[in-house]
Amino acid sequence: MKVLAFLTDGFETVEALAVIDILRRANIGVDTVSITGNKSVKSAQNIIVEADKLIEDYMDEHGIQAEESIDAWSHEQMASYIEDNNICCPHECCLPPARR
Repeated sequence: MKVLAFLTDGFETVEALAVIDILRRANIGVDTVSITGNKSVKSAQNIIVEADKLIEDYMDEHGIQAEESIDAWSHEQMASYIEDNNICCPHECCLPPARR
């Protein structure tokens, strides 16, 4: 299993990095994915984290086409994409309301 941890500017440092750390300690693969267009992502606490890859690169690697820029996606569109592609997202905010 591999987990994608989506990061955007203003993410909560502990909420994201603690989950990533615990999953990696459990030998579960985690790729951090920036949805900002830049691998360097700044948390709400002004800590800059270097993501493993950009969402555009992930989509290219997996042959996934987007009809518009990921930056323009609403919360509902991102949640739908995660659900439709059976992606495990550790952040509750990414889950559709029925699974929160």
